[in-house]
Amino acid sequence: MGVRQTRLLEGEYVMTKDDVTSRRHFADTVARGRDYYYPYRSLLPKEVDQLLVAGRHYSATPEAQKMSREIPPCMAMGQAVGVAAALAVENGTLVRDVSALDIQQGMRRHGADPGDIPSSNATVDNEAVVGHEHRHASR
Repeated sequence: MGVRQTRLLEGEYVMTKDDVTSRRHFADTVARGRDYYYPYRSLLPKEVDQLLVAGRHYSATPEAQKMSREIPPCMAMGQAVGVAAALAVENGTLVRDVSALDIQQGMRRHGADPGDIPSSNATVDNEAVVGHEHRHASR
């Protein structure tokens, strides 16, 4: 018998059940699920540089992780962190300093939907990403 849920990483943002059920859209969304969105901050481990996570290891509460662990968004998160890593190498920066906008644009160039455009049933999170405003500016 396999284990469905293991340890969960604490990232710069921890996704909650409310984020998933309310279809919260974030300014730094870089991947999307069926009706939910993954902010870049949830793929960045807290206090660990040069590491990105994707798939079921993204930063979420157990309840949120249970509801959102599907294969297509795991693939989208994988593509997002791949684009982020390539941009960090290309620009000589830390992965946490890569702009979410640059990741979104990179994914669109590859034909992917980074979830940057919220669906009509999304709850848009208009709050600034505290401490990470520089990620939203184009470079």
